[in-house]
Amino acid sequence: MPVLKFTVMKVKICFILFLAICQILPVSAQKKNQSAKKITVTGTVTENKQPVRGAVIFVDTLFMKIATDEEGNYRVKVEPTAKVIIAAIPDKAYGRANITNPAAVDIIITESLATAPGFVNTALKVNQKQLTKIQKLNTYPNIYEMIRGEVAGVTVSGSSVQIKQGHSFFGSSTPIFVVNGVKVPSIDYLIPTQVKKIELLTGAQASMYAGVDGAPGVIKITLYTGGEK
Repeated sequence: MPVLKFTVMKVKICFILFLAICQILPVSAQKKNQSAKKITVTGTVTENKQPVRGAVIFVDTLFMKIATDEEGNYRVKVEPTAKVIIAAIPDKAYGRANITNPAAVDIIITESLATAPGFVNTALKVNQKQLTKIQKLNTYPNIYEMIRGEVAGVTVSGSSVQIKQGHSFFGSSTPIFVVNGVKVPSIDYLIPTQVKKIELLTGAQASMYAGVDGAPGVIKITLYTGGEK
């Protein structure tokens, strides 16, 4: 009898665990699906009908730590429940727009920053170091000038990047470009304010990172994604 009771108890415990797992799995899958359903919101920020470069983007009350490019454009991934996009020019002004058509949420800067919601000014103050970096990146007209200014050991002429005093076994001194872990033929499409980190890898370090393709050297670029930063 004791053996029978012990077996029944084991069966009950296994059944309870099974029910618990059945409840957890749908919740986990639901959260994963919700995360995968983020939508992309794009638009242009203007002030006095002119594009605003370096405006900082908020989604509802969240500071997204991204900024508009030289043409005033922004692109950000948000939850489908997001309602409002805010664009702020640090120490100056802000504007807001409702998310009705995610593909075209244009924002007009019209209000003094002094009248902005409290979380806007708080976030700008707390993230001052990040904003300083964003403003610095906005001084570069394109990704190649950013490489010239931020990466030691290379020479840049137009869209041509060459490693100083070095070449691969094949005689090339032109590095390959790897963006977020993916080798790309060109970086013309990149905007300086998208860049989180940029590194030059050479020699054994480049080969370990990118294999044979990395022999000439690697320009490794890590981008901000969506609401990260």
